[in-house]
Amino acid sequence: MAPVPAPAVRAEFARRLRALRAQRGFERARHFAKALGIEENRYTRYERAEVEPNLTLIFEICQKLAVTPNELLGFAELEAGRAAGLGDAPPVARADGRAIADGGPDLRALAWQLATEAAHVKAELRGSPKATADPLRLVRDTGRLYSRLEQDPFGTVAEIVDDPALQDGDGERKVRLAALIEAYTAGMSE
Repeated sequence: MAPVPAPAVRAEFARRLRALRAQRGFERARHFAKALGIEENRYTRYERAEVEPNLTLIFEICQKLAVTPNELLGFAELEAGRAAGLGDAPPVARADGRAIADGGPDLRALAWQLATEAAHVKAELRGSPKATADPLRLVRDTGRLYSRLEQDPFGTVAEIVDDPALQDGDGERKVRLAALIEAYTAGMSE
């Protein structure tokens, strides 16, 4: 497979970013830029494919849109195409977190969201300002937990539920975590 030129990659990322932003209820770029804590002009340059965001901002975008980095960057679509025997065919997975084939939830996205929420709660409960201010540490912690969810979904969910550190979280976080656990385990059971 020949390498894709950088402008084409940037244009595809911009298209996907615009679509995901709109699907997640951010009708205007300015509202999403505000949610990210950046200037509107800076954000719209990403959607116009003029520049690429850095790793820290990609992490924040994934958090706000509740998608995995693979979904945001288009790798989930490539994997779905390969799994369907289509090689590098056009996207066959929707970016809204649902699989086209069965209409069910995208379990990888749910696993990533669950891992992200658990990693954030743990970082906050560690009480270290450095822990919550280091997005790369959060990405590493999220990635580790996500890998464990992929390898042993129910065992890892049981560990999350039994983790004493997570039991001390605030009510709103616990509710979100419980909802993600419920959605993920329901999807795994189907």
